[in-house]
Amino acid sequence: MVEREIEWKYPLFAALLTAVIFSGIFYTALSLNDYKVNNLKSQIEEVEVEQRSRLVGLQLSENLEKNDCRAVKGWVNTTVDDIRNLRLEVAAYEDSNKIDNREYITVKKRYMNLLLQNLVQIRNFDNACNREVVDIVYFYSDNCNSCTDQATVLTEIRQEYGKDVVVYPLDTELDMQPINFLLNYYDVEEYPTLVINGEVKQGFQSMDSLEQDIESSLNSTNSTSES
Repeated sequence: MVEREIEWKYPLFAALLTAVIFSGIFYTALSLNDYKVNNLKSQIEEVEVEQRSRLVGLQLSENLEKNDCRAVKGWVNTTVDDIRNLRLEVAAYEDSNKIDNREYITVKKRYMNLLLQNLVQIRNFDNACNREVVDIVYFYSDNCNSCTDQATVLTEIRQEYGKDVVVYPLDTELDMQPINFLLNYYDVEEYPTLVINGEVKQGFQSMDSLEQDIESSLNSTNSTSES
């Protein structure tokens, strides 16, 4: 009777120990996930403050000296860096975390709003100075088979053109009013869809195709500047 009782206790102890270990791993993963989300939230808040400050400074510059394209160019360069760094942080988080986090949805919406505000501001200031940056609005969805390949191509485009090209990736799964408005405005019917300086490109776009569109836009800008 004693031997049977001992045999029964060992498997139970092993099961309990396994449960404790897995619970600890899961709790650690949740804590790490929360830390990453809070860190990303802090970075977005910092960029929001910096963007507002630079925008006010630029508006003051324009008020005191009309059509100061040097100030516009400086503002564009700094904001492009901010947006690019945030995009890398968001992509890194989504690639490394598979645990659902409700707070992250709110954080990502703030990031999307920041992207859209930056896009609007850059386009508005293009009225005062010739366009020096090619903007690409990228609509994607989690259920899109070609979106991963399109994101890879866009990463290569960013590396090739640097600050001459700014990509604004918009997550259509978030169901945000500004994104839904743009989807209707550009008559987006499939994913991925790119809008390159206002020109709609439905479906996957190859590296060669994007390079041609970007070069055409940049050449058009240079021609306008020279004339």
